[in-house]
Amino acid sequence: MDAHTAMGPMACLALGLGLAAEGAALRGHAQEALIAVITDGRLVPAELGATLSRLLDTGFNKLCRWAKSLGEVARVSAGHAAAVAALLQHALAGDPKQAPRDTSALLELLVELQSQTGTPLQVPATRTYLAALTAGGKTARLVKQLLRA
Repeated sequence: MDAHTAMGPMACLALGLGLAAEGAALRGHAQEALIAVITDGRLVPAELGATLSRLLDTGFNKLCRWAKSLGEVARVSAGHAAAVAALLQHALAGDPKQAPRDTSALLELLVELQSQTGTPLQVPATRTYLAALTAGGKTARLVKQLLRA
């Protein structure tokens, strides 16, 4: 939360785990920290996104919690929405074979944020990840929507 401290690897890991925590209080603290990091201009979406991507590949985190936490952060301002959209793009760049079943929660938030901010996919690895996802139903529809933008 210190405005003059850069986000290191351990801070990224703690933040990523906190945003997916089962307890609402811990998720709330992580949300407040991410809001502060974005407000202070300390967020490097590629760095935190890489951490989230590694956590996503483990399959241990409930992605609906991440989507809810990140959605709350995105509601703070247009700048926060753009930062969360960039963060999600970097997070959705891991191994598509390891994609958890609830990936659609993050995809839905990304579609919403892209519509809100008017920004297309800008991370080539995300486009590759999405194109390689083997999913049906809602997830497939969201992937098509993201790849069209």
